Amino acid sequence: MDTQSLSQVHSEKSFDTASAILESKKQKYRRNYIALLLDGFFFNFAASIFSYTTVLPVYVAGLTNNTIFISLLAVLFFGLSNGASVFSCILGVNAKSPKWATVLICLTQRVGFLMMFFSTYAATGNRSFALALFLFSYGVYGIAAGMSGPVHSTLVSSTIFKNISSFYGTYSLVGAFSGVLGAQIIRFLMGKYNFPFSYRWIFLLGLLVALLSTLSLAAGIIETKVERKKQFSFSMLPGTVKEILKNNKAYRSFLLIRIFAAMAEMSIPFYIIRVASVENTGEKIIGSMTTVLLISNMAASKIIGYIGDRFGPAAMIRLAVLSGFIASLLVIIIPSTAWGFLVFALIGFAITGNLLSNNVANIHFAGDGLVSIYAMTSGIIIAPFYAIFSFLGGIISERQSITWIFIISASLYSVSFILSILLNRRKPVK
Repeated sequence: MDTQSLSQVHSEKSFDTASAILESKKQKYRRNYIALLLDGFFFNFAASIFSYTTVLPVYVAGLTNNTIFISLLAVLFFGLSNGASVFSCILGVNAKSPKWATVLICLTQRVGFLMMFFSTYAATGNRSFALALFLFSYGVYGIAAGMSGPVHSTLVSSTIFKNISSFYGTYSLVGAFSGVLGAQIIRFLMGKYNFPFSYRWIFLLGLLVALLSTLSLAAGIIETKVERKKQFSFSMLPGTVKEILKNNKAYRSFLLIRIFAAMAEMSIPFYIIRVASVENTGEKIIGSMTTVLLISNMAASKIIGYIGDRFGPAAMIRLAVLSGFIASLLVIIIPSTAWGFLVFALIGFAITGNLLSNNVANIHFAGDGLVSIYAMTSGIIIAPFYAIFSFLGGIISERQSITWIFIISASLYSVSFILSILLNRRKPVK
């Protein structure tokens, strides 16, 4: 099956129909843009609450002294989320309403948040059970997040028809701003309540705000209906992925860069543990580092989004992995907690750049109607590397030292940076 036949899955009835569809999207553009930004505002507020970079590693550390369980955060989220994208990519291609498909999956994701909230009640008695319940609920969240990714990308591509990189930059900027607000509330609750009661209030707040995110999509988005002449079946998926990897050399090169960046992100959950251990600050540092991280996300969103519009996804990820490389080296020699601000500022650029470049690349390289297939393809290819290296990070930290995690991470970031230079596609994203 060639690329042209794949694109016909979503082909329009005629040129006149395509013109009418474009005009309809223009008329609904402002409302849909605002609705998606509200979604980003509320969801990223919740994401700052359930952050595997700052909040959740310390919660897990409060339940167990075994650092392998901290590494499981990355294994569960990235392994399950990327793997689960296989089940939703078909839905993304065939869905008559990407909006309602996204809403339904997002509600499932909120079930995971609710179960994490329940784990705080178990933490007052049996912490082993609380840890098991939390990890299970985090797995539910990871699966739902993976399923929502391709469908949400389809929703964005069907409503935002121009300047995709800039939109994602603004989307991330608004989300990071709401995350800063969430970080201030985290600081307040951490100071007011002891463990695990502080997390009980934090998780409850995150759950309620996440539901507002779903409501903004359900009530705000007005879709433009597009007739589908052919349904995409699961049996077509292997051949489609094979064609993408065989014929799209630029996308294949980008995925290679992302693989090394994904392996390097094995260190992400350990930054907060390392910074908090320098002066034995514990939970007190979470709010401050989360604030720095999210302010950095705000700046990175616009800067990297602009770079994406000008030079494409390869340039976006190049800046991201360079930031991660420097952060990995700095955290090894960090002399005081104050240096953590610079470390987390750099990590903000690394995380945001990797995320935005991946979203933009899936739209940039995809044929008409195949965005969710590309999103799934990147997910299933990257997932094993996330899972394996995150788990190895836990083993290394338990048997050796977390310093070795950052040394390995820096090495992997450097490889990704070198490869990003080799992918010199300076075409603007359309």
